[in-house]
Amino acid sequence: MTYNPGDKTAVSASPSEYYFDLTRGGGVRSWRNEFAVMGWEPWIAFNPVAQASKVTAPALVIHSDGAAFPDQARNVYNLLAGPKELQWAVGKHFDFYDQGDTVRHAADRVAAHFHSKLG
Repeated sequence: MTYNPGDKTAVSASPSEYYFDLTRGGGVRSWRNEFAVMGWEPWIAFNPVAQASKVTAPALVIHSDGAAFPDQARNVYNLLAGPKELQWAVGKHFDFYDQGDTVRHAADRVAAHFHSKLG
């Protein structure tokens, strides 16, 4: 099981209201609360922050204090080697998944980024 509040054997024992809300993630018909155990070790061992200094392509980081690991997002941004832009937004983590205004704001920033970099 991936999400199960209070269950120490689950990948996440946090409340995870998004996945148990049938009007949000829990209401997506194809979503299953399952985790491939063979993926656990590589997932835990992967350190994306350590790769940030190798990124030389123009980058846009969109994040918020309410999203997962905001300090890590700042660390990644600071380590990026190429042209970079940081867009600090407002919203909780899962708002970036399905809340219209939050998604629209982020998508508009991404579209402007690609338009300016790719012409």
